[in-house]
Amino acid sequence: MAIDIKIDSVRLFFDSDELIARLGKAKHDRLAKIGRYVQRAAQTSMRPAAIANKKEIRKARKAGEKEPRTRYVPSRPGESPRTRQDRFLRKFLFYGLEEADNVVIGPTGINGGAAGPAPHILEFGGDRTVVPRHDASGKFIDRRQRKARVVHVEARPYMRPAFDREKAKAPAMFADSL
Repeated sequence: MAIDIKIDSVRLFFDSDELIARLGKAKHDRLAKIGRYVQRAAQTSMRPAAIANKKEIRKARKAGEKEPRTRYVPSRPGESPRTRQDRFLRKFLFYGLEEADNVVIGPTGINGGAAGPAPHILEFGGDRTVVPRHDASGKFIDRRQRKARVVHVEARPYMRPAFDREKAKAPAMFADSL
């Protein structure tokens, strides 16, 4: 007498639809978490810029005179960019999930528009055409007298270093995701 037992081990082991759904949600949650970590690391890498002429400003305030225009100390090439009064890039760094397999992290413009060339030039360096509004002494230049010039900006990366610091945490985040 022969007994033939047929076992569908795949069905007994797991319900594939439920597992795929749970895996998809876990993957989505973990990618969002990684996005938040990189976003926060990039934001905190941007420190406020120091004021170069702080003594002149204090002196003018004390004497009751008109304050000179504030001049900020820029970051050195290779460092993260400095912020002025917590504006610009630091407030406009967002992350978003594309489909379910990718997370996109980076700067965006105001009201969801394009961020313009500044974030790319800061991250990778490059040339930029500028039209100054003030001369070297801080006096306003009339619109008809302004002259455009091309300036070269050295790279001041902020997204890549943030990603490199946080990517080591990714495997641990996915470890117990089911």
